[in-house]
Amino acid sequence: MRLNFRPQIYEDESLGGYVHRLANANGFDSVTAFADGLGIRRQKLDNHVFTPSAIEILSEMTDISESELLRHSAAEYEKVSFMNGLLKNRFRYCSLCAKEKLYHRQLWILRPLTACLKHKVHLNSKCHNCDTNISLTSLVTGHCNKCYADLLTVSPTVIDEQLEQYEFERSFVNKLNGKNTDCIGNLSIEKYMLLATGSFHLLEGLDSFFGHRTKNQPISPKERLPIRKYRIRKFSLDV
Repeated sequence: MRLNFRPQIYEDESLGGYVHRLANANGFDSVTAFADGLGIRRQKLDNHVFTPSAIEILSEMTDISESELLRHSAAEYEKVSFMNGLLKNRFRYCSLCAKEKLYHRQLWILRPLTACLKHKVHLNSKCHNCDTNISLTSLVTGHCNKCYADLLTVSPTVIDEQLEQYEFERSFVNKLNGKNTDCIGNLSIEKYMLLATGSFHLLEGLDSFFGHRTKNQPISPKERLPIRKYRIRKFSLDV
């Protein structure tokens, strides 16, 4: 079944974000109803995880090839070793990017990425008015689901480009794009991810590489065990 309205999918858009826009454009009462039509749970959709059958149905609906749709899903990153554990479990966004064009960027699903490298600002994860965690629905509409505050009016915090953490995130994205422009460019992406999983903010429950602690509890011992294993292994990396 082809949908009447088939908006283009942007080059750097996440698949979950695109499906939200698609459902809104075609007048669905909820994204959950749209997810049901694809045969997947809403939670999976919001995490950009799609079954082969869901991709096939979505391709028929939009006239976008299955391979192109997959490129915008979490599968694009999960094919790289260690990436499954580095996908975000909550949503972040750059208000400056969203103000330029309102859609969810694919890079924002990555847990190590806490900064917008284009605008050199921190990514926001909470509503500036009511402190509610941002949802994918609120991101694609531009308004908080709880208090309806305009999420595009946020003035983000500027990042010091000289910080090593900023350089790490820039290098991280370059690695994903196959570029070796950083100081440890000879590392494979798999070995590079060992360094990422051992990074300080993941171990200590920080919100970002820039030292912002979350309001939540630190990462539990159960979650820390595999990261400690990676920390031991990283000292034997061949540069």
